[in-house]
Amino acid sequence: MREEEDGSDRTTGWGVVGYYMDNEVFKEWGSLGRKAEVYDTELTGIARAMKAAREYADHNRRVKHVHIYADNTAAVTSVYKPKPKPGQLQMIRTTRAVDSFLEQDGERMVNIEWCPGHEEVIGNERADEEAKAEAEMWTRDHTTLTNAKRTAKEKALSRWVREWRRSPPSGGFAIANRLEPRWKPREHVTHTPREVFSRMTQCRTKHAFLGVLAKTVLKYANM
Repeated sequence: MREEEDGSDRTTGWGVVGYYMDNEVFKEWGSLGRKAEVYDTELTGIARAMKAAREYADHNRRVKHVHIYADNTAAVTSVYKPKPKPGQLQMIRTTRAVDSFLEQDGERMVNIEWCPGHEEVIGNERADEEAKAEAEMWTRDHTTLTNAKRTAKEKALSRWVREWRRSPPSGGFAIANRLEPRWKPREHVTHTPREVFSRMTQCRTKHAFLGVLAKTVLKYANM
């Protein structure tokens, strides 16, 4: 048995479609409103998919293996076993559903795997249809921790950039402070060889054997 799960990439709708012997046997959909992230809908979809699969297996004992596919790597790799991070509620629900399913029969197996999105994978496209249809309907907003953290970071960065623009870099470090602030390192930091980058940083911040330092050292060295 397999389930395809999808969280809409434009809204917070989620959809689940279950297949058994190449036949669609169940589908579910829902929405988290406007204050949730795609990551939240993906976790919700996986949790609902596992719950629906377990319930289907209770009425069809021939089902031994459950395969759940989602097109979000972060959700797939973190959904089983609760962790102290956003989405914990859905992780708990998924873990309980998986454990409950496995405990009933030693031959049972669950796989939660990644699949490419928007690549005409039939089950994924069907789940995407359900997610988009539900997202178009009104629903109560549910502010998630993922959304709150993203919003807070955006506001903090916006304020940081405004303050940086109001205070033009000056002094000896000005040459090394010409790029707007951002949360992640820029490409020249991550792609430049470590030794080259460290030498370059020393030169740009004057923490090198040059200028006043060089003159002072040479002065005492010649005494």
